[in-house]
Amino acid sequence: MNIAQLIALIALSVALFGCANLQPVVAKSSKQEAISGYVTGYFSRVGHDGFAFILTNVTTKTEYAMPLGEKDKVAAIKVPPGLYKVSHWMTYEILSNDKLSKRPVSNSELSNLFTVEPGSVIYLGNFSLTSTWVPELYKSTSHWEIKPTSVTLKEAQTAFQSAYPAFSGYTFECILCVETLAKRRVSAMTLPQ
Repeated sequence: MNIAQLIALIALSVALFGCANLQPVVAKSSKQEAISGYVTGYFSRVGHDGFAFILTNVTTKTEYAMPLGEKDKVAAIKVPPGLYKVSHWMTYEILSNDKLSKRPVSNSELSNLFTVEPGSVIYLGNFSLTSTWVPELYKSTSHWEIKPTSVTLKEAQTAFQSAYPAFSGYTFECILCVETLAKRRVSAMTLPQ
């Protein structure tokens, strides 16, 4: 492959995948804004690629790419109040922010609609993120995986408060906490009378 072909391939890759337009992670010393809501979670990452959830405001169709933090870290982004869902997850090259992949969320609980109120915190859950690179004879293959891990509501609240000590007076909801999942299962089993 000559230089012109390599440049054309790079340009095509950027055109097809583009850069990951990541939302800034809220600084640990920040205080919450009463007019905004926050989406957060705990992320344990192994590997060299970055991960992000794509949060979609279902009313405006605006997408927010939430970077899933560094190794063993709570990360939060600020979003306008509204009705949201986690529609996709993506991977990206950490140094260049080039998008590597975009996939739909297969976890039915995580892809449910949720409401972000002004001043509220929505904790998605705890997640293990893994990216591996497998060299093969004529090419290499990347494998990416996001797995939720068990967390209680109290553990989630403690993790968030430790990461963002200046936040106070907020409502807190956890999407994939043990208690929330159990409550949804019981509701689903209740028969109308």
